[in-house]
This record gives sequence, C-alpha cells and structure tokens, in this order.
Amino acid sequence: MAFKRGLPFLRFRLNAETDKLSAKLQAIAKHAKALADELDQIDKATCPECGGELEEIEIYGDDQGPYIISKCIECGLSNTLDEIEDN
Repeated sequence: MAFKRGLPFLRFRLNAETDKLSAKLQAIAKHAKALADELDQIDKATCPECGGELEEIEIYGDDQGPYIISKCIECGLSNTLDEIEDN
C-alpha cells in the first residue's frame, strides 16, 4: 500500500482478456439481480409480527389480480381482501 498526501491508496495492474468481459459482466449482473429478487421474496414471505412463514393464496377475478392473501402459519395473522382492495 502506498500513501499519497496522507491518504492510503492501492495500486494494482489487471491483465485480462476483454473479448468476453462484457458478456461475463452481464451474466454476473443477471445472476445478482435474480438473487436479489429471490431474497426479496423470502423477506415478503415472513410474518411481520412473529417472523413465521406466510402461506399465500392467489385469487383471480374482476379482470384484475391476482389478489394475494397471506396468512401466517404460526400466529395466524392475515390480510383480508378488503385490505388488498384499499391499496
């Protein structure tokens, strides 16, 4: 590590074949987004009261939807169709 004007900085040299670098970076970005989406789904499927697992039911109708009704398997907390329609 070298210092310049009192601030540390790193200097390194990167030798890489750049012909396929763009495609590799796009693949990494795609998988990172998929992972982030999956982690978001896990967070959404957790009860805000007790942290238990939520059971989700999809309801279709009225040329809209799906409406998703969630109910906690552990504490029983659930949203109702009225709550969904208000949002």
